[in-house]
Amino acid sequence: MAFAEQIIESYDRLFSKPDESRVDRPRVIVRCDNPAEIRQIASAIARQGRSVIGIHETFNDPSAGEYYRVPNPDTLNAAFWVHPSIQAPGRN
Repeated sequence: MAFAEQIIESYDRLFSKPDESRVDRPRVIVRCDNPAEIRQIASAIARQGRSVIGIHETFNDPSAGEYYRVPNPDTLNAAFWVHPSIQAPGRN
C-alpha cells in the first residue's frame, strides 16, 4: 500500500471517515522534505478524491492547491495539509 493510501486509511479509521466538507472535522498534517515530495504526496491524496493542499515557499498557485504561506484553516477547507518539516500551520 502506498504512503498516501496509508495516511487516508489511518485518517478514516481514527476519525470514522468524517465528512470533509465540515470545517470542524479533523485535519492531517503531512511533513515532507522538499517541494517535489510535497507535490507528489498531495497529488496522490487528491487522486483518492480527498481534499488536500500543498504549502511551500516556492509555491504560489492557490487555484492548484499550492500555497506560499499557511492559509487560514478557518477559511480553507482541506483535510490534508502537506508542507515542509520546518513549517507548521499558523507559524509563519
